[in-house]
Formats: sequence, structure tokens, C-alpha cells
Amino acid sequence: SLYGGLADAGSVLLGTVARSSAAAWAGCAKPNASQDLTATLAEHWDGTRWSIVPTPPISKPTAQLNSLAALSGSDIWAAGYSEDPSCFCGETVIEHWDGNSWTRIGSPNPGLANYLMGITALSATDVWAVGYAWISQSTWVPLLLHYDGRRWSRFGQSQLQFGRLASITARSTNDVWAVGWIGLGADIQGLVLHWNGRSWRRV
Repeated sequence: SLYGGLADAGSVLLGTVARSSAAAWAGCAKPNASQDLTATLAEHWDGTRWSIVPTPPISKPTAQLNSLAALSGSDIWAAGYSEDPSCFCGETVIEHWDGNSWTRIGSPNPGLANYLMGITALSATDVWAVGYAWISQSTWVPLLLHYDGRRWSRFGQSQLQFGRLASITARSTNDVWAVGWIGLGADIQGLVLHWNGRSWRRV
């Protein structure tokens, strides 16, 4: 199983965000063609119970939502990835909730395979998503994406080979933190990046 046996019991919850005690979301993966091939799943808490809210269909046999960020009850972002286990072709997945439905938003895929693990939002014109991208079949680098209200763009971090970003949080437009790890084998160490409003710097 992709989730260490957890998927054998059904759906897996991977990320959550809450606006109030009566408004929360969870991003998930549910069994698709099999328990090891998943589809995206979103669930909503209304203060009394959880309900499943449909997400856009994805043609690849594996897809999941790993992280969510909320600006309001009608402005929610979710990030994850889709892939086909028969090829080296993972693609970023970013979805947006407008209060009525989830819509998939086009996002960059600069590598051979691309994966998003975290997302954070400051405003409708300032959203960040992070993960990692394979730039060859033997090397990957951190993936940092930014949304300016019109489109998603990539910030290159090709110098940080074998780095992955797992989570991101933003305090202001010039104070954003992303964390993960870098290295191989026994040489793995923590990776912390900071955005100062102009550039990303390793801390």
C-alpha cells in the first residue's frame, strides 16, 4: 500500500484546514481502481458532520491532495499530485474551492515528475505551494510555486540537489518559510528556506 497499510482500510486523510468550529476541510486520497491506486477526495465539516464534496476527475490512476489553505469559506486552496505508476510522469495538482465547487487550476510541471506536498495562502494574489521535482531520473530538487492572482509560476532551486520541501507557512508577503530535507542515505539533513519578499534563501 502507498500508505503503509492504511489505505487497506479505505480513504486516507492527508491535510486539513479550519476557518472556525463550524467550517473545516480535509484533503484526502480514496481507493480508485484499487486500494493502491487513489483518487482525490475532499471532505467538509459544517459543525455537525463531515460530508464528501466532489473534486474534479483526474485521468491518471493515482492522485491525492496533501495540503490545504483557506482565505475564507469561499476561497480554499488544495495541493497534491497525480501520477501513473507505469511511467515516470508525476504532475502537480492544485485545486480551488470558490464556495460552490472545486476547480482544478493549471500549474507548472518543470521536471520529469513533479509533486506538491504543502500550500499556504496570504491573499487572493499571494499563494505558495511546495514539493519537489525530478530534473532527471536520478536527481530531484525543491519545487516552489507562486500564484499572483492570474497564474502559477516557478521559483528555481536547482542548486539544492536532492532537496524536498514538505510544508510551507506564510506570516506576511515578505516572511514565508518552507521546510523539508536534503541529501541521500546517511547524509540527510533538515532543509529550511526563507522568502524575504525578493528571493528564497537557505537558512
